[in-house]
Amino acid sequence: MIPFDHEMQLRILKLHLKHKGLSATTWRYLLALLPIFSVNHLIHQFFFILDDILFPSYRDISTDGSIFMVGPPRCGTSLFQDLLNKSDEITSMKLWELQFAPSICEKLLYLQLGKMDRCLGSPLYKSYLKLNEKLFGEFKKIHDTSLFHFEEDAMLFYHSGNSPFFLFFFPFYELKTPFMDFDHSTSADYQAKFMDYYKKCIQKHLFVFGKDKTFLSKNPFFSSYILTLKAHFKNARFIFMARTPYQVAPSAISLSTYFKDYLRYVDDDFIKKALFELLKMQYTYPMETLDFGDKVHHAMIRFEDLVADTKTTVENLLQQFGLKCPEALKQALAERSQKEKSYVSKNRYSFEKYNIGEQEFKAHFQEILKRFGYGEESAAN
Repeated sequence: MIPFDHEMQLRILKLHLKHKGLSATTWRYLLALLPIFSVNHLIHQFFFILDDILFPSYRDISTDGSIFMVGPPRCGTSLFQDLLNKSDEITSMKLWELQFAPSICEKLLYLQLGKMDRCLGSPLYKSYLKLNEKLFGEFKKIHDTSLFHFEEDAMLFYHSGNSPFFLFFFPFYELKTPFMDFDHSTSADYQAKFMDYYKKCIQKHLFVFGKDKTFLSKNPFFSSYILTLKAHFKNARFIFMARTPYQVAPSAISLSTYFKDYLRYVDDDFIKKALFELLKMQYTYPMETLDFGDKVHHAMIRFEDLVADTKTTVENLLQQFGLKCPEALKQALAERSQKEKSYVSKNRYSFEKYNIGEQEFKAHFQEILKRFGYGEESAAN
């Protein structure tokens, strides 16, 4: 069964009424978004029940040793996830699965549909590529989006009504709890209920894509879920990704600005308050919570090292976690390393563009800049 956080949805409605009143934005939530969330939940609920009838053995699949990639966004996490998934031992969820097929039955249906489409010359796939470019062409400049790319599986919580991505869709500052402090601001019962759902989603993925594989999750939002994940996933392993805030912060602001223009929710005050606070947590909480002396379960990867020597960085991580690096992956890593060495970033960000002063930025991230040794020269990295 899929739980549904009715209290979260009621809270979002109250925040709409408080900040937006009976505006078009509030009515859009009431008449469009909330019904979509509800119908979406019921559809997937039906297939979850069907899974229990047709494929009950999925519950016996182990999720021990699952790997969770945390830390701030825009740190090479997508690249690292793509590379690790070239290992025969690792698997992650793609966007089509997260959005449309969390159940086994749905996965099998979509996979069969894909086979039929390929037999006919891929008309559906080609039409999708055109539609994706039309709808998300501008957004892809910020984050390359496709149904067939690996994505953040916190999206699974769309179906349970409490996705941390609601911070972007409904960026009311009061909504930061529980998403910025999940470990401490939610009850044990709440955590157990939704982690049980999340764990089942992983088991269903493994049932279809490899029962003996290790699941890899990439979620910056899970930076505040670390203790909860440790409690519900035996021998959980964590990769903390880090990069200079000079690059991370402007990129995250750019993403929020996109949602501001597209959804007309975000204001500059939210960017300065909640977003900066979220980014700071994604640096500091993993550093406080993870013991990097425990090489069996915890690893830290700096973006600079990943770019400087992709092959060695990935091979060392696999060796540290006791995973194999097949020859095909070694070759792909060697080619990637050569490509990265010849790459020079052309990105230079101006905080003034977002009405944020340089000194204001430095004051907020001073602790992080000092801890990681990031100076102003790191802005170009």
